[in-house]
Amino acid sequence: MLLLAAYPDRLGRLSQIITVFLLLVAVLFLTALTTRWVAGFERGRLKGTNIELLEAQSLTNGKYVQILRVGGKYLAVAVCRDTVTLLCELSPEEILPVDQGSGGRTGFSSLFQKLMKEGEESKEQQDPARGGHALDGHESVHAENLETGNKAE
Repeated sequence: MLLLAAYPDRLGRLSQIITVFLLLVAVLFLTALTTRWVAGFERGRLKGTNIELLEAQSLTNGKYVQILRVGGKYLAVAVCRDTVTLLCELSPEEILPVDQGSGGRTGFSSLFQKLMKEGEESKEQQDPARGGHALDGHESVHAENLETGNKAE
């Protein structure tokens, strides 16, 4: 305290920093509350509608395939930048249930494990020491032609 009394500038600057930090926290808190309120308002407004997006899959930049529930019908549509095209009508039996726990999304850890597993499988297929073969289809045909003396066309 004696140190702060000796330097009144530091006390003023410290109080300014604390005030700015508290204002920043308050603004972030109010932004989060407002976002949740607007999301709840929109969810409530759309709750009784007959149109629902069940699933969407991106194909390329700006192109999607979506499954919609319109009334009692299920529709698969292609959505592009300027057009929406009906692909087909689906029966309720063709619709697979979405995992409700994850909201239909796969977590990073399960994706990472899947990629690791696929990487190991591809290494086993390419590495002869692990029981796989290092030749793909074209190279194996070429190798057979070399062994038999036939020329590749």
